[in-house]
Amino acid sequence: MQRIGIAASKMAKGNIWLYHLALLAVTLLFALFAFLVCSFVVAVAIFLVSLILQFFLPAVDQKAWLGVLRTCLLLLAGVIGIIALVAIIQNIKLKK
Repeated sequence: MQRIGIAASKMAKGNIWLYHLALLAVTLLFALFAFLVCSFVVAVAIFLVSLILQFFLPAVDQKAWLGVLRTCLLLLAGVIGIIALVAIIQNIKLKK
C-alpha cells in the first residue's frame, strides 16, 4: 500500500492535486487488476468443482452455481473495495 503513494508522488512531482489524482488512478487500476485476476481464479475453481460434483450429485441445478459465483464475486468486490479504501486513506496528504 505504501508503494501506491510512492508511485503517485513520483508521478506528481510536488503538485498535491496531481498527487491525489495519481493516487486514485493507481489505486483504481490496481483494484481492477486484482479483481479481474481473482475473479478468473474463482470462476475456474467453481467450474471445476461443479464438474467434479456432477458425477456424485447429478441432480444439482446449473443455475445454482451461477448464484454461488455471483455471491463469491460480490464478496470479492467488497474485500477489494475495502483494501482500496485503506490504501487511499493511508496515502492521502492534506498538507504539502
